[in-house]
Amino acid sequence: MLNPAAWRILNLQSGERVQWLKAMPCDCYDPTANYDAQRSCTNCDHGWVYRDQGEQRALVAEQRRHILNPELGWVQFSELKLTTLEGMRIGTGDKVVLLDRTALARERLHRGADTLPHLYPVEVLVVADGSTVYAAGSDYRVNLTTRAVTWVTAGPDNVYAVEYTYRPEYWFMGDDLRPQRPAGLGDGQTPQRGTLSLDPPSG
Repeated sequence: MLNPAAWRILNLQSGERVQWLKAMPCDCYDPTANYDAQRSCTNCDHGWVYRDQGEQRALVAEQRRHILNPELGWVQFSELKLTTLEGMRIGTGDKVVLLDRTALARERLHRGADTLPHLYPVEVLVVADGSTVYAAGSDYRVNLTTRAVTWVTAGPDNVYAVEYTYRPEYWFMGDDLRPQRPAGLGDGQTPQRGTLSLDPPSG
């Protein structure tokens, strides 16, 4: 029998801070008319509207297993698993931002559209074009809240490159969902577990 008390201790000792974004279906789809305006909707992301549920704590672990590929044979496959406790009833389509981890991005920006693509940037490391590396403060400034790069000097003429770190954002997938259930003996609910993916759920 799973012991929720032991999971609570493990979560306190080894859990990570995550930002939980709950998904609710957007009203751009009308089921009575079978009309889906998702592609032109400016309020949703893949048909979902996200509401911030605040910072939570959860267990994030990498799981490796071997799968049989018809062309390559046995290959190792790695995926992230999220385990949550009673206070975080997460569902398929929800998002989590891993607040204790950073990832590296190198991307092109265009003058006039000077916004970092990832939603949770942490630090801009390098801004450059083909011939020049620009200096933070004297050439440009970055607002991490709005993700905007503002130029103090003339800067690049057109396209330039930015290297920066950001908090990775994942979708919670339901294909591996292990729902909560009563633990017995009046000790609350068992942990909930599922897979994290960089790609949105299909359908």
